[in-house]
Parts: sequence; C-alpha cells; structure tokens
Amino acid sequence: MTRKTLLLLAALAAMGLTSSAFAGHRHDLNISVRGNHVFEYDDNTWFDLDDGSVIITHKERGEPRSTVEITDSYELYVDDEKIPLTPEQQDLVRDFHVQSLEIVDYAKVIGIEGAKVGLEGAKLGAKAVGCLFKLLLPGYDTDDYENEIEGEAEEIEAKAEVLEEKAEVIEEMADELEDLARDMRRDIPEVRELRWF
Repeated sequence: MTRKTLLLLAALAAMGLTSSAFAGHRHDLNISVRGNHVFEYDDNTWFDLDDGSVIITHKERGEPRSTVEITDSYELYVDDEKIPLTPEQQDLVRDFHVQSLEIVDYAKVIGIEGAKVGLEGAKLGAKAVGCLFKLLLPGYDTDDYENEIEGEAEEIEAKAEVLEEKAEVIEEMADELEDLARDMRRDIPEVRELRWF
C-alpha cells in the first residue's frame, strides 16, 4: 500500500474530488464519498469503510479480487478467511483500523471547514463585484473599495492558512498509517503474500 493510497483518507470526506497527481505519483484517482463509504480507485485498489470495518480491495485484470478487511472488533480477514493473530499482530491491526477512522473523521472536519471558507470567498467575490459599482458614486473611491474588501480577504486568508496547517496534521497521520501498513506486511505472512498491500 503506497503513500498516495493512504493519503486518500486525508482527501476524502466532504470533498469528493478527482486528481491526476496525488502525493507525487502520476496516477488517476477517482474519489467519491457516499455516506460512510469511501471509494478510491488507483492501481485497481480501493477502500470502503462499511459498518465499522475498513475494507481494502484489489482487483487486477485477469486475476481474482483480493480483499483485506479489519472489523470494528479488530479481526483480520484476508480474502474472506479469518487470520489468527498473535497479540503483537492484533495490536498492529487495531492500530491500523483506529488510525484509518481517525483520519477519515479529521478529514471530514477539514472538508466542512474548507467548504465554509470557500463559501466566504465566493461571497467576498460577489461583494467585490458589487462594490465596483460604488466607484461610480461620488464620495467613494478606490481607497474606500480596497479598505472594504481587504479586511475580509485577510480574514479568509487566515482561515485558509489554518486549514493548511490542519492538512499537514493529516499528512503526519497518513505517514503513521503507512508505517503501520509496512509493519503489517512485515509481521503478518498472509498480508505479505498479497504483495499489493
């Protein structure tokens, strides 16, 4: 599982976006959000968060579908077969599940905040156009126009900077999730055998 796949969790939630460049990789990502379900198609791999389970599915042309599922009780299934886990493996699986859901929850918050900032920006744009007509009035000049628009623009810019800082937190969370995936590949033979995880 690559960094771009893990960073999907940071980009989802209320965003529903499509990107052709993500985390420095040149792959098309089609991300959509439907309720609690998250689908990310990239290199034939996608996530689905369903009823508390994290489900990662991989399908390549000519090969059977392969699935890793971690339930909300932290059981691991590989291709519908329950995998017995040592206590250490169980900890890894639990941490991967918890971290996945934390990223999704945090991304939802950022998505909502981002939508609000975007709406404020759109309102400011409309106001700026409206204020242009005020320039036709006596007693209202370009200095008045700048004063009226600049203050609100600075507020919106400050909010956007806060969102950028929050996105950096998600990137750190995704790094931790990527480390957990690597540890799962190393320590759980059934996951390592998949070769795509």
